[in-house]
Amino acid sequence: MDSLDIISWLERLGQTRLIDHLNTLSDEFRERLHKQLETLDWQVLEQLLAPRTLPQTHAPIPPPHDTFEPVAPYVLPKAPVVELALGEAHIRAGKVALFTVCGGQGSRLGYEGPKGCFGVTPVRKHPLFGVFAEKLLAAQGRYGIEIPWVLMTSPQNNHQTRSFFKENQYFGLQESQVFFAVQGTLPAVDAKTGQLLLETPDSLSLAPDGTGGSFKTLSRSGALSWLKLRGASTLSYIQVDNPLVRPVDPLFLGAHLSAKSQYSSKSVAKVAPDEHVGVFARKNGRFTIVEYIELPRELTETRDGSGNLVYSAGNTAIHALELGFIESVAREAMLPYTRTLKKEPFWDMDSHARVTPASPNAYKFEHFIFDALPIAKNPMVFRVNRAEEFSPVKNATGVDSIETSRAGQLKQWANWLAAVGIAVPVDPTGVPTINFEITPLFADTLDALKERFLEGKVPVQVTEGLVLSI
Repeated sequence: MDSLDIISWLERLGQTRLIDHLNTLSDEFRERLHKQLETLDWQVLEQLLAPRTLPQTHAPIPPPHDTFEPVAPYVLPKAPVVELALGEAHIRAGKVALFTVCGGQGSRLGYEGPKGCFGVTPVRKHPLFGVFAEKLLAAQGRYGIEIPWVLMTSPQNNHQTRSFFKENQYFGLQESQVFFAVQGTLPAVDAKTGQLLLETPDSLSLAPDGTGGSFKTLSRSGALSWLKLRGASTLSYIQVDNPLVRPVDPLFLGAHLSAKSQYSSKSVAKVAPDEHVGVFARKNGRFTIVEYIELPRELTETRDGSGNLVYSAGNTAIHALELGFIESVAREAMLPYTRTLKKEPFWDMDSHARVTPASPNAYKFEHFIFDALPIAKNPMVFRVNRAEEFSPVKNATGVDSIETSRAGQLKQWANWLAAVGIAVPVDPTGVPTINFEITPLFADTLDALKERFLEGKVPVQVTEGLVLSI
């Protein structure tokens, strides 16, 4: 795209202030801003900036015409031999790849750097990236294959993330099996004028386009082509904040294949009606995730005859997606965008100074991975045990914090040890009163720990600071 094309688009979208600003810049500054403008998806911007199509923010109460229905999870037989065999054969054939969304920073944890670099385990303080890598290595050893891993970083943390992997020698993985794809961005827009905001005189104020941008990022970056060349056909999708996740789960993948689904998801039972988590449901007849602020309160609190919440299928952000579906969404679908009003510092083109607003001043746009659920064939929800698979690190304190996640890891390992007859001292909630670790390389599942136990490799007493590893 040349300068005339950019000016033509800016004129078409009414961005007169930015055109005037470009004319005031030096050649060097103008060239830098032009290069950034060249990367924008102008068709998307045209849709977002048109007043008649501007997406609306989520309302606390949905419009009266919205209807909701719960969805039934996949029902596993008591002995799911078919699903397990399907999943294991798919993995062993090299058809499965891992995709991790990791564009965020660890600032909410009090950590300066990519969240995936944060030390999450109780004793080693092993980083999230390292935990996932060890789980991949464990799966590779079990199935005798190499599993490709795509990480979607952001422009803000891509360099740090790649450097972290190099410094840690890819945590034992091959460099050639890891692919870094940088997430797309969209500019922030002044809420009053609709004009694009600047971060500096020669740079737009950009924000990630959300997890829904994964489809185009995978295609645009070359990751899809890379995965297909390696023989992958199914993507195991995880977010970076959950150390209990099973990146390569044969039972889940087998159920996904058995259901002939293009897009399957793991869910956990909500702990309370007011838990701030989206739930899988049908909205106006379409399978999707309904955010907690969208579902009417009377439905949120509705229980069945057994006392369980009817709308209880909480979203874990763990999915399985077919590569063919990802490719078709990237090529053909226009997923809806959500508009959020934020407080965004900006470079003022009139005063030539950086402004920190006192109140929200800018719209940011993003879409989500689950926005593709309504167009997927045979979407499936797979219920899992929260204590075994879901303990995310989102906050420094309180719910879903560093403390609760480490407690979740310890509780899981204590439960595994109890299953082979080894007692660990625990408090009244079942959380161990000592710190120890079972690394994924030693055992990444209860069945793997049982094998280690039969081999005589599990000590009969667990002590403070013990790390079980190979």
